[in-house]
Amino acid sequence: MATQVKWLGVLALGLSMLAQAAPWQPVATPQTRIAQGVRQGQLTRPEAQRLRQEHRQLHHEARVFRADGHLSPWERAQLRHDRRHFQHDLYRARHNARWRG
Repeated sequence: MATQVKWLGVLALGLSMLAQAAPWQPVATPQTRIAQGVRQGQLTRPEAQRLRQEHRQLHHEARVFRADGHLSPWERAQLRHDRRHFQHDLYRARHNARWRG
């Protein structure tokens, strides 16, 4: 019993040190990044619509690939490539100096 209490104390101490060392920050989803871009005037409406459509297509592609219950190495690589392409498109659209007016 005493050993379990010691291990729980060590675990609690380790977790508290970890929490102080690297505060958790939520990762922004693509939908959030698109909404922020529109709200901040970085994306025009047509840009936002195109990005939302591209994101829907990416999700559809992932569902099709996973329909058989697993991802092959080629499918995984294709999804990774398409996801990076989408992220690049989103960044480029938010930083292209076109302002919503």
